[in-house]
Amino acid sequence: MDTGPYGDGKRLHKQGRGPDGGNRRVLGNLILILGICVILATVSPVPLRAAAVSNFLIIASFGVAISALLHRQKPFVPYLTRWDQAVVLYLLGMLAATVVDPDAMQNFLQSESQTGALPASDDATL
Repeated sequence: MDTGPYGDGKRLHKQGRGPDGGNRRVLGNLILILGICVILATVSPVPLRAAAVSNFLIIASFGVAISALLHRQKPFVPYLTRWDQAVVLYLLGMLAATVVDPDAMQNFLQSESQTGALPASDDATL
């Protein structure tokens, strides 16, 4: 029987856990999620972009952690799992939160509240 390299009794082709197979999958998913979070944050205004990236990454980390719970993955194993992916996303979200400029955000939000987000004309459509 062709079992996993760590004696877990699971087949290699089912789990994709060769020496590099599962790790590549997890890293690929991580890069994909990171890219999606950055792309989604580009629709926000420039002063709010770092905060948006931070929030998207933290929300994604919770989603990946829930996925790890549902798949019943063990958190402390010698290969990469969804738990590792969730931790990296959370740490990147916290790192992105350190570059947020609160003064620029406050100035932007105050200027938007004074000018209004919608045009002043009556013929404006949503």
